[in-house]
Amino acid sequence: MKNENPKNILVVDDCPNDQKLVTLLLQRSFDCIIHIVDSLTAAKTKLQSEEFDIITLDGMLPCLINGGFGYTLIPFIKNFQSSECKIIMISGERTHVERGMKLGADYGLNKYDLKKESKFNQNFELV
Repeated sequence: MKNENPKNILVVDDCPNDQKLVTLLLQRSFDCIIHIVDSLTAAKTKLQSEEFDIITLDGMLPCLINGGFGYTLIPFIKNFQSSECKIIMISGERTHVERGMKLGADYGLNKYDLKKESKFNQNFELV
């Protein structure tokens, strides 16, 4: 049975394979509507115009024009989203996850721990 109020989720990641893996993880874990953006600029536009329940951030977005570190969005998210919005840092670089946690991310994951059969429990732990 579908939840009448699916979670609205924003995935910020520039890698199509990682976008697919994170999307599968989220769809397996929640009844949700997923929006995907691949740059900081696109993320800021979405964050200003829509409310999200969960936001996943890639540690590094290497696009030359709109690139940067996903954790730099955290203060922006805190300004434009509800305090109930959960922020999940996902990166292969431990330092990016740690930096995101220091800036206020709720959860941090190493992208190499994500597997096609993974799913989140109610505490956002991988199971």
